[in-house]
Amino acid sequence: MKRMIGFLLSAVLAASYAGCQQSEQNYIETLSHIQKIDENTIKENNVDYSQEFSEIKGCCVFYDVSMNSYNFYNKADSETRYSPNSIFKIISTLEGLECGAVTSETSTMDYNGNTYPFESCNTDLNLKEAFQNSCVWYFRQLIDKIGEEKMKKGLEEI
Repeated sequence: MKRMIGFLLSAVLAASYAGCQQSEQNYIETLSHIQKIDENTIKENNVDYSQEFSEIKGCCVFYDVSMNSYNFYNKADSETRYSPNSIFKIISTLEGLECGAVTSETSTMDYNGNTYPFESCNTDLNLKEAFQNSCVWYFRQLIDKIGEEKMKKGLEEI
């Protein structure tokens, strides 16, 4: 289930940004600890997903395990790194739910008292409110609650 969510999240990330976060070599390195990959036999295919992207400038990379191949849409863009910004809130939410750091959309974090530019973030919030208001402090607390090791492990699994 987590892998499927990770796969779907990857597709959302590709459509949401003008580029993807990792280069081809980073994808290979990430997958190599899961399975042995012979870099000489990996196939690369350029695919056209322009209809799916409509007017959005973006890219995506899909790895087909059964064919040991990568399918690239706008390969040059996929090799440019970008910060995940608010997309990381999705990842931290998934990991928080997975490890029990949050249990539902009503899971509340205590406001730390700092003043933030968005007034809606200057109070105790639950997960749904924090997500809707893109409240950075909530997700920072969530990541702290998850812990560095669990977060790293979750990122590797995704």
